[in-house]
Amino acid sequence: QHQNLSTSVCSAWGLDPRLPLCVELRLPTSGYSFESVGRCVQRITQEGFEDFALESQLVQILGDFCQLCRDGSWKNWSQEESVELPEIHWGENQLYYESKKKRLILDAMHRKNSGFLVCLANYLQLRVPTMHEFCAICDKAFQQPPMMMRTVCAEELCTYQFSEFGSKITTAESVNHPSEILDLLVCMLTAAADHLRRKDILDPFPLVQLPGQGTILHPQEKNFERLLPIVSELLKMRSTWGKTMGASWATQTSAMSPEAAALLKWTVSSNRSYLAPLEDNQRIEAFRTPFQYLLLSAPPEKEQRFQELKKQFGTSFAFHGSSAENWHSILRNGLKNASYTKLMTAGAAHGPGIYLATDSKISLHYTRSVKRAADQPAPLKRQRTGNRFVDNTGGLAMMAICEVISDQEKLKKPKNGIWVATTEELVCTRFFLVFETVPEENVKISALEKDLHTLAEKVRVF
Repeated sequence: QHQNLSTSVCSAWGLDPRLPLCVELRLPTSGYSFESVGRCVQRITQEGFEDFALESQLVQILGDFCQLCRDGSWKNWSQEESVELPEIHWGENQLYYESKKKRLILDAMHRKNSGFLVCLANYLQLRVPTMHEFCAICDKAFQQPPMMMRTVCAEELCTYQFSEFGSKITTAESVNHPSEILDLLVCMLTAAADHLRRKDILDPFPLVQLPGQGTILHPQEKNFERLLPIVSELLKMRSTWGKTMGASWATQTSAMSPEAAALLKWTVSSNRSYLAPLEDNQRIEAFRTPFQYLLLSAPPEKEQRFQELKKQFGTSFAFHGSSAENWHSILRNGLKNASYTKLMTAGAAHGPGIYLATDSKISLHYTRSVKRAADQPAPLKRQRTGNRFVDNTGGLAMMAICEVISDQEKLKKPKNGIWVATTEELVCTRFFLVFETVPEENVKISALEKDLHTLAEKVRVF
């Protein structure tokens, strides 16, 4: 079943869709009836694929399943949960996804007469596409809706284990490994932390633990008095080392205080979007910036629904600009309809929805970057890709290129060049642009539709 996952998802999760999953079991000599197995899963591998990264999470998932088989507690669950999931409401994500997990267990048990091994293999197939929906350590559902990347929950034991073992548990660090991605994430974090609206927009607030000290930063307390000095240390190091080392300044964790190094680690691990620099031959020159990235945030189930709508209505591309301080949250919570909420900063003149534009100058206006560009555009090749460094952090402009479902009933076009997507399912981020200085030249997205569709297919977005 993992063969149904997109190439991008498999790459982000550390999974080769072409290879089978090999499960090593240690079974009792008396046999392997449901009541006798216990936690018998020893290893899970993909032979010949060194970057396989799902072993720890899958061992936990199958271990819990084996335990349920042994104690028989699954028999007490209502069979209704195997038929229909409860409707999901805001703030009830945990209930929905825990119910979904029970349904998958019951579905796997439908073949109980075929024996334990068949049920185990069946459950493994059912759970692989759900890896992003549950904590990579304890396998509990998250409070917030899932996104594309796997991560860990806010339980202290899970955050401690992640701080100790990092990328051995999730693929976040390995996926975001180019130094310039880490540098970019730091720029977003510091912009949010330094902003007057920090209590609202720094979401999630860092969850940081140190050996011997326990939790030093936690979302429930939001201790900015402790956070801001650590952020200032990172900014000072960036300013001191960045111009000579490029973005690789962020890898010098041994020269940082333990607090700064731990905050840097959390900044990477908490990112739930797939962000990767485009190579020289992939960038589109018309955008006038070398800082062009692939940006995918939709979880597989949303992407699947998007592709179904795409077949029905078709798609077009549009820009979405937002201030640098907002992108810390967007990469972790997704592009949301913030109209009439405390997160709204630009009003909702044409009603609630996600606002997009077909002209770059319109979206760049909402990045609130005031410094203008020089007459000459920035060269498209500057420093080695993966270690490029943005100099003008105070004037950074950040803008996403989104693919949008052309549903005339739900996609409003109230004014020339402005679109309003009334439901979030109409919009998926595809690319991300960063400008050190805002270009004067306007770019009409319609002139680049063919190039963007070609690029999306080339980098295998779907």
